[in-house]
Amino acid sequence: MGEQKAQLLMDHVTRECFEKTSLYKTILYDCTHISGLITRELGTLTRYASTKLDGKLASILMEILKRLPDLLKAGGAVDEMKKSAAKFLQNANQIIQDAITEHKSLNATVAASRNAQLLRDQKMQQWKETNIEISNQLIATHVLQPILSYGVNHLVGYIGNSIKKQYRSYKEDRYRADFESLKKDFDEKVKNAKFNVEEHTREVKTYHEALVKLLGKTRDAKLFASILRENVPMDMTCVQACTNVLDACMRGFETANLKEKFTGICIVVEGSDGSSHEYSSSKNPSHKIFLTLDDNHFRASGFENTEALQNSCLYEALMRQVPSLKRMFSNGKEFRECLSDHIKNNKGLQYTIAQGWHRYTIEKRNYGGAIKEENFSPDVLYNKHVSNVKEALKNIYKNSPTLSREIQNKIQECVDNIDKIATGDLKNGNAAHDINTIVKDFDKWLDNKFQNDELKLRNELKQTMSTFGERVNQTVRQNCKIMLDEFREQAIRADRSSTDPDAVHVADRIDFTRDDINLQSLANNSTKLRNDPDIIASVIHAKLNKDLPKSEWRYNTVIVGIHNEAVYIAFNQVGIANGQETYVITEKQGEEIFQYLNSKKLLVGRYKVIFLEEKSTPTDRTTCRAPHGEMQILRFWNNSGILREDNKGTRRKPWSIGGSKPPCFCCSVAMKTRNVNHKVYGKANMSPRNWIPPDNINVKVKMAWNVQTKSRRK
Repeated sequence: MGEQKAQLLMDHVTRECFEKTSLYKTILYDCTHISGLITRELGTLTRYASTKLDGKLASILMEILKRLPDLLKAGGAVDEMKKSAAKFLQNANQIIQDAITEHKSLNATVAASRNAQLLRDQKMQQWKETNIEISNQLIATHVLQPILSYGVNHLVGYIGNSIKKQYRSYKEDRYRADFESLKKDFDEKVKNAKFNVEEHTREVKTYHEALVKLLGKTRDAKLFASILRENVPMDMTCVQACTNVLDACMRGFETANLKEKFTGICIVVEGSDGSSHEYSSSKNPSHKIFLTLDDNHFRASGFENTEALQNSCLYEALMRQVPSLKRMFSNGKEFRECLSDHIKNNKGLQYTIAQGWHRYTIEKRNYGGAIKEENFSPDVLYNKHVSNVKEALKNIYKNSPTLSREIQNKIQECVDNIDKIATGDLKNGNAAHDINTIVKDFDKWLDNKFQNDELKLRNELKQTMSTFGERVNQTVRQNCKIMLDEFREQAIRADRSSTDPDAVHVADRIDFTRDDINLQSLANNSTKLRNDPDIIASVIHAKLNKDLPKSEWRYNTVIVGIHNEAVYIAFNQVGIANGQETYVITEKQGEEIFQYLNSKKLLVGRYKVIFLEEKSTPTDRTTCRAPHGEMQILRFWNNSGILREDNKGTRRKPWSIGGSKPPCFCCSVAMKTRNVNHKVYGKANMSPRNWIPPDNINVKVKMAWNVQTKSRRK
């Protein structure tokens, strides 16, 4: 072709094949293929190493290096590279052949050039250098970098998991040794010593307290089962195990003894604070068992346990509900042995214990562990509201046998209408308004149906339906899903870390009965201590409850509201005086609280402290704890005009409301609806049974104190 045309042709091939995208794409494809093969093999090897090589990292690396050549061949990478290289060179060669053919068709003759060899060598060297440069760049970016990143992450993760695994194994060995030592010491004491009944009881209590601490620490289901066999108090993990054990038992009974087809069992445990937790053996259980957990003892409703001192209250409560189980377990010891075996061998419970989800129940004497997703479902919450109102109405009808059929039918009509709205199309956004209208119309209709001597019953019915309407409203409002997601996220965070200050309430992290706490260190960086109602409420709570049984601590509540320079305090407080239960704080207690807050410098900059209480004195625990403190403050603020809009149409927002424990979902929704600042935490009660809307609460000022003069205000 001659030197000039050959030079132009070679430049054209360089641009088309080497400097444009064809070479890049060819090598990129090969690099991606190689990277995929190696990373997959790395994953296989690290999984193999985690179970077989026992931490021998050198063996892992040698295994990878040895297998790479065979891997690339077996995976087809070598053949693919040969094919792609051949195809690439064929394309370049075709461009040259086409140019030569075209030149020959012109019958042109050109004298051979002495520089032909030199031109060929220069171009070949240029193409090689271009190939190497692009290859190096792509191999570094698309092979080495992802493989190193993948491999390092796997190896570091493997190392970390190995360390965690060995550390956990070391701790479990130590816990096992502690258990065996405690058991040996106790057995020797009981065997050799001559204790009277009181001394023996004291020794057993000390032994069980030590074992319960171990129970909260271990992540080993076998050790958990071994400790359980020592007759320690049963926790909620045992209730979870009960569902599977009882399911197997009840499926073995004669079907004729069951009124309906058995598809599983659900155990509902209701706390004395109104909380409720469910454990099921199947998705659609046909049978339910209701238990109450009160003062750290399980019991069946309406029955007193006789084996509580033997830590067999769970067994007895279950036998009360399902008497036929006596055929399977004649006493609490047999039942405990069966539960222990099940916990030891059941993979689901092994995983629960390995994750440490059982420890919250034991350490806090409260429900905890892995969150239940259904707790954050609007449908589940709504169904609980329907169930609660039916139960409340059932009790009212039982206590009021003369209630007319007309009124009962009207009540059912009201419930059905609310149900129709709540379960219908909520897209128009008018559901809450329509439900409120139904409740108001029902109230007006009810006013004409009762005599003066029946006003108490009328008001009870009004409150029941009003509460039902408000709680259903909370599930149909547009922001319900957003708030449920917020509670769910906080529950997940609290489950991951029991010390997360943003997800775990300060009173669940700090024992406020201690006198050496630096309160300032607990306040958020952006909030002054005197502006943190959670800390102020927790300090008051500790002052009030330090002499009460710990079982009461979580259920009693102190709520603090801060607006401008005033502090408002409300209570749900069950106490003891002269051996009798009390349901309000005394004026002496109020004065002590005021002086105590002053001594802790929590009232700096304030000008008054107002103690609130219900106008009608509570007569039992239910009426004491039903009007949550948050709702008492909201009602008082509304009556005082703090929550009302001023003439300019702008809301004068209260500063904040906080408490000695996380606000329940109902209180949080009510506060958010009224634009009141508050914090949401994990471990919150999502569906309290004894909640009352603020509009149904009557509250008054019990006493007020002047901060500057430290004197009682008139």
